[in-house]
Amino acid sequence: MKNDLNLLVSELKSNNNKEKINQLIENYKPFIICTVSDLKNEYIQVENDEEYSIGLLAFAEAIDRYDISKGSFLSFASLVISSRVKSFLDRKNKYVHQSLDELGYTVLDKTSAEELALREEILAFEQELSKFNIDFEDLIEVSPKHRDTRATAIDIGVKTSGEEDLVNHLYQKKRLPVTKIAQRFLVSIKIVKRSKMFITSVVVAIVNGYSVIVSWIKDKKAPKSDC
Repeated sequence: MKNDLNLLVSELKSNNNKEKINQLIENYKPFIICTVSDLKNEYIQVENDEEYSIGLLAFAEAIDRYDISKGSFLSFASLVISSRVKSFLDRKNKYVHQSLDELGYTVLDKTSAEELALREEILAFEQELSKFNIDFEDLIEVSPKHRDTRATAIDIGVKTSGEEDLVNHLYQKKRLPVTKIAQRFLVSIKIVKRSKMFITSVVVAIVNGYSVIVSWIKDKKAPKSDC
């Protein structure tokens, strides 16, 4: 079903079929309502909430910007909606007495672009991890909590990312070369095995140049994966 939707959106975008695009937006209003409601932590009122209108526009924007080669349309749409609505909510809180028309769209668009870039990096990281059967949410759960254990795993990941043969093994075999890493960096196999999912994520982040993810790993702060 997801693949069918991805193809449909790609086709509608190519053909610029306004009628069918509007129908698609109509069909996915429950998805938009759900996404916006989650962001606000309350069920939105369609008739009164400006955030709902922003969500509709963001969904239409997602259709226009969607690239099927980048993955699921709904994942991308949720990121665009989240970015647009969160930007609005941030500025609404800052300028509580100003109307939407007074918010300054140039600044809003810039903020949205930065947030969207961040979320797109997280999405790309998720897609890259999926090649190794690693789920982003699982990664957050299994990440080492003890400072020394985490520091050791990060150090192993950084060193591994600089070794071409180890990186090639990881990408070709889709698994970490545990024994080779243990021997090369003089650490126990048990230590590598215990943090192999986390070490793999470090290597993937560094090799692909995901600067936000690398910062999260080093700062011990997990970025949220939006719906």
